[in-house]
Amino acid sequence: MDKKKRLKYILATVLCICVFVAFLLSPLFNLKTINVEGCEYYQSEEIHSTLSHLKNKNYFIMLFENTPFSHLDYLFKGRLYNSEQQLIIDKPYLKSAEISFSFPGKGLVKVSERVPSFCTRNGDAFLLVDSEGVVLEAFFEDAKFDYPVIEGIETSDYRVGNTLVGKGTDTQLELAIKICRDMSQIEFLEGFIDIIDVSDTNRIWMFVKPSLSICFGDESNLSIKMSLLKEILTTKYDGDSNGVIDFTNGENPIFKKNQSSLLPGTDTGGNDNGESEIVPEVLTGENNFLDLNLLG
Repeated sequence: MDKKKRLKYILATVLCICVFVAFLLSPLFNLKTINVEGCEYYQSEEIHSTLSHLKNKNYFIMLFENTPFSHLDYLFKGRLYNSEQQLIIDKPYLKSAEISFSFPGKGLVKVSERVPSFCTRNGDAFLLVDSEGVVLEAFFEDAKFDYPVIEGIETSDYRVGNTLVGKGTDTQLELAIKICRDMSQIEFLEGFIDIIDVSDTNRIWMFVKPSLSICFGDESNLSIKMSLLKEILTTKYDGDSNGVIDFTNGENPIFKKNQSSLLPGTDTGGNDNGESEIVPEVLTGENNFLDLNLLG
């Protein structure tokens, strides 16, 4: 190729690149509308207000402005990394956010939200926490919750949107998160359990108002025990049962009326054999065990 043809080729290539860049930077790629998908807790307008600074800006310029060197993959994905992270920080209920662009001028925001799992106290505040231990909200006065209140954990200073941190050992906190994660997986949170006490990790308690208590013992086979408990509560027993469902004496739970008490901080009144003096009242079957086959 002679010099003239080579020069023409280079000029044509440069011209094409300039035209292409000018096309990308044209108003056709300005972000004019934003659609939001996946919101339940937040209204779409709340997401729009947080991202209002993006409106009427060129999306390709924003791509370079929003992409740190440590996340260059977002540049090739066409996603606004910094804006996504800021949105998650501003909205604690958001677990993830993806911002993308479609021609002409349409932005799409796909979000997934965190689901509250339990409440706990921190000083005078109630903290609403999800199953990963992230603090979603803080309340500074008594309020009605649809989620169990965890007792027996001590927490350090908290920050909404961050993971809850326990004081010293995190054993009780980790156990509380594990319990509520398992409960969430079997859809056993709202409307069942009022209080979960993990003060003693070898004797985990749950309470249903006004008079039903559940003793799990330690955390061994806890998910199985909770599945059984869900079946029991949804088919036979409720908060008015006035007794203790005890999972500590073998593989089958036992129901015991509140004649004496197994509750935390009370004397179990054991006999010479170390057995509880609580007299079982058998509500199903002929044994002291809850016959789960008869609960259906």
